[in-house]
Amino acid sequence: MKINEYISKLCFYLGLDEESLEKKIEEDENKINIYLKIPPNEAGYFIGNNGEALFALERQLRMVFRNQGNQKRIFLDINDYRGKRNAELEQEVKRIAEDVLETKESYCLEGLNAYERYLVHSLISDSEEFKDLDTSSEGEDPHRILTIMIKE
Repeated sequence: MKINEYISKLCFYLGLDEESLEKKIEEDENKINIYLKIPPNEAGYFIGNNGEALFALERQLRMVFRNQGNQKRIFLDINDYRGKRNAELEQEVKRIAEDVLETKESYCLEGLNAYERYLVHSLISDSEEFKDLDTSSEGEDPHRILTIMIKE
């Protein structure tokens, strides 16, 4: 079964008809990005508290299509939840990083999922502005803590 067909069936079983759903699927050699737009009154069921339902649906897609031999990473975004969350996280991390540079005191972030931790690590390591900073993650999910600190 193709991803497009699977998403249509999944949404149907979750109570959305095809007319209520807009799908955009972008695929390259490494990943598949799936963007869904659904009615706002239904979005909470598909996104959940802090994106939990969204990430569960994404994990489901990954498992189903990995079992079919797909080795590409699959990312799901619903009503631009991830895009907005990533932009908010980026702003927050930049503010925190500037504070760490100014005060020289480390700062710990909790409650981030693996992808969000990856974004933070990348933002700090790829930014010339934050070349004097480092990041580390410790602990086990869901209680993993990411620390932003001055490089030693």
